[in-house]
Amino acid sequence: MTKLCEAEVKRNLVLAELGEPLTLPLARLNNNCRFRREWMRIQRKWHGLTKEARIKMKKYNKEYSRRPEVRVKQLERQRTPEARATQKIWRENNPGYDKEYSKRPEVIRRNKNRMKEEKQ
Repeated sequence: MTKLCEAEVKRNLVLAELGEPLTLPLARLNNNCRFRREWMRIQRKWHGLTKEARIKMKKYNKEYSRRPEVRVKQLERQRTPEARATQKIWRENNPGYDKEYSKRPEVIRRNKNRMKEEKQ
């Protein structure tokens, strides 16, 4: 198997982005990691994610954000002066959002559950 020239990979990526025919067979181009990664990006851009991929990605993101080390990083980030300034600006531009948010049924339910957990 011969190694592909980087210029040839770039050229085919541009052609793929434009929807033009490729100069080399796709099977041969897929041997190049950079081409394969960019090809998948182009396909997602054109066709979007499949339903299964969206579900899988949502599940992973949910699990990831619940990891203890990630939660610690998020809290540290929220406590920085820059983040607090951003939150303050957002609240000034969106008055009344907090009141509307706290009236949502799912938020009321979550808060009740948290109160029960704290009492135990």
